[in-house]
Amino acid sequence: MDHRENVRNAMSRGGTATITVCYRNVEGYHTFTSEDLRGLYVSSKDARTAFEDVPVVLKALIDLKAKGECVVEPMISFEEWLESDDGSVQSRAESAPLALGNRRYLVREAA
Repeated sequence: MDHRENVRNAMSRGGTATITVCYRNVEGYHTFTSEDLRGLYVSSKDARTAFEDVPVVLKALIDLKAKGECVVEPMISFEEWLESDDGSVQSRAESAPLALGNRRYLVREAA
């Protein structure tokens, strides 16, 4: 069973799931993708804009794929993410993808 099915199953039972999101800086663009949810691609020159757009895009993708309403919340704030990063957020150099590890998004069924 793949992660998409886990998200769909968790939501159908009124449960929760987590989505791991990966970050990389591509020529000055703050870019977020996910192997857990195909189709997630958020990129902006502004780190806060990109970070805050991730749950919006995740929600739209999950609502579409799971055929239901969900709520998506980052598990840490933008400020916590900046403080915990190794400096690559501020760098303009392209770097290898950095798994966000504990920087996951909580998905739960909408009330």
